Amino acid sequence: MAGRSCKFSTTAPARTLLDLAMHTPLAGLQQALAEAEYHFDVQADDVATRQGHPGSAKLQRAIARHIPALAQTRSALERAFVRLLEKHGLKMPAINHPQGRATVDALYHDERVAIELDGVKGHRGQRRILRDHRRDLHRRADGYLPLRYHYTQISRDQDLVIADLIRAGIPYA
Repeated sequence: MAGRSCKFSTTAPARTLLDLAMHTPLAGLQQALAEAEYHFDVQADDVATRQGHPGSAKLQRAIARHIPALAQTRSALERAFVRLLEKHGLKMPAINHPQGRATVDALYHDERVAIELDGVKGHRGQRRILRDHRRDLHRRADGYLPLRYHYTQISRDQDLVIADLIRAGIPYA
């Protein structure tokens, strides 16, 4: 391509969201909205939704159910946890927050609660289990209550998880 100039045109994030709305499930659209707000400083309230444009009604629903914390998540399990908190109206924690030598999946600093979410892949084997327990001991030593939930608990035992969080002092939003 010597001698040829290459021009790229970019689409504004707000327009991209409107285009995504045509083919993306609502949960994915909520994720994209959170990412756009986080990375491009696009405010959910400022996203134009043209009436009659394909996907505009779905984008309006995503804006109405906007969850900024989704932009901080790194896994489907973390997204499921954030959605669970939103569904039950609990205060949002800091997601993937550095604390000491590790990163906490969900940290409630004021309430002194550190939550770890254990997926299937990353928590097999004695060494990893020991590492997790060691981290829990360090968090207790730092004055935090460590709570740990497995993927199955987040997906199947939601009422028990919410009750546990409320007992730990996590307030409603």
